[in-house]
Amino acid sequence: MIELLDKAKLVVLVSGNGSNLQALIDACSSGHLSAQIALVISNRKDAYALHRAEKAGIPSACISHKEFKHRKDYDLALEHCIVACNPDLIVLAGFMRVLGKGFVQTFTQMIINIHPSYLPEFPGLHAIENAWKSKAEHTGVTVHWVDEGMDTGPIIVQEKILIDKGESLESLEAKIHGVEHRLFPYAISKVLEEKKL
Repeated sequence: MIELLDKAKLVVLVSGNGSNLQALIDACSSGHLSAQIALVISNRKDAYALHRAEKAGIPSACISHKEFKHRKDYDLALEHCIVACNPDLIVLAGFMRVLGKGFVQTFTQMIINIHPSYLPEFPGLHAIENAWKSKAEHTGVTVHWVDEGMDTGPIIVQEKILIDKGESLESLEAKIHGVEHRLFPYAISKVLEEKKL
């Protein structure tokens, strides 16, 4: 068994329920993902993801964007917290904040995000609902590098999901979450392997 110190260190940023965080916790615990989650950071105190981190014995922090007048100041506080952890990769797992240009440049080729659509289709918020309402034939899940745009960074992996005729929004959400939980650990493993971490 590899010692934790030998494993790649992840910092995971979250805002809500944290089901993708849980998928990563489970993948690390089972050995399917050879990494350790060193820190979980939320911008919301009431994020259930913080409870998931606590239950798994993972250090966590809340840096609320509401405590900062300017996004730049928030990004700087976030940056200081992350730098202190010295991670190999920053993982956005349902982090519902747009990161500023300076932050993204500080961590070039270090930040990845999971998005619930087959990018470049349906970027931004409410991607699942937007795909469902548009009566599209398919949507999907994409894991991509974060750049200065909105879900525009280079794609690491993605998978199409068919939208069945007459499918409910709840059914589509469940399908997408199922793919996310499988694809995200795989994408991180792929990135760490390519970075030789």
